[in-house]
Amino acid sequence: MLATATPAFVPTDYEWLRLRFEADRRSRSDALLSRVREHCTGRPTLRVLDLGAGAGANLVYLAPRLPVDEQDWVLVDRDGALLDRVPACCRALGSASPSMEVEPGRLRVGGQRVRYQTIVGDFVTDARVYEGRWDLVVANAVFDLLPEPAIARFFERARWAFGDGCPPLYFTLNLDAGPAFHPESPEDEPVRALFHAHMRRPQALGRALGPESARAVARIAERFGFIVHAEQSPWQLGPSEARMLHAKLDFVENAVTEMVNAERGTARLGFGIDALARWMAARRAQVDRGELSLTVAHRDLWLTPGFGALAR
Repeated sequence: MLATATPAFVPTDYEWLRLRFEADRRSRSDALLSRVREHCTGRPTLRVLDLGAGAGANLVYLAPRLPVDEQDWVLVDRDGALLDRVPACCRALGSASPSMEVEPGRLRVGGQRVRYQTIVGDFVTDARVYEGRWDLVVANAVFDLLPEPAIARFFERARWAFGDGCPPLYFTLNLDAGPAFHPESPEDEPVRALFHAHMRRPQALGRALGPESARAVARIAERFGFIVHAEQSPWQLGPSEARMLHAKLDFVENAVTEMVNAERGTARLGFGIDALARWMAARRAQVDRGELSLTVAHRDLWLTPGFGALAR
């Protein structure tokens, strides 16, 4: 979502996007979505800023659920290749909704008319984000990729640029812990530790927060005067979701292999490539037998400015 290069796993058939879209849909907090809908009710138009928008999955999910017929969205992402995929992503993910019509720059769902534009840029530093006036700012599964100073800089800029006209912020699927496999294995902990180390490794923007992101975003938001409403939104992947489980195991295997090969922390953990291969083989066999489940903890956040009236 905020990668500086095209992500390695974005299949042309959008398999991962479809799988993730469904998992996110089931996991989002209904209570916080109700707060968002209440905030939007009665508005003739709605201006929405989508941070780290990727290929547009948040747009496809959220726009039809907001009670406003005329919506204008701006999708921001560092990766222009992902933004180029927005029309195709909307068609692929919107295929489950027969009433959704997709054109470049436009969605129509029943009587709703949704227009969108894209900005290729870093939402933390791009001035265009802070020059606009928004009714709602959203982001989905973004902040685990950022370091804490970048998140603090975003809130600082939003606080002072928007002032009393600051809109509420609706940030969903913020990572709150690492993967928890069921049944458990003694080797889960070193695998999880190396997976977390990979998430927190130094990258272009700094050392990402990874599984600490949900609590860090809430803490920083409070520091800058936002009132925090948080609800759990965990992924619960059952034995029948073999494709999703195999995809998550792929991610874990690639990340942990990179860390083991780089010899970061493996001596302390006593865990090497052979142990990883045994763990992966056992877990994949459990998926194939319908015996494995996976929980990934997330939190949804509804952040309202406590330093001035909400924009109307």
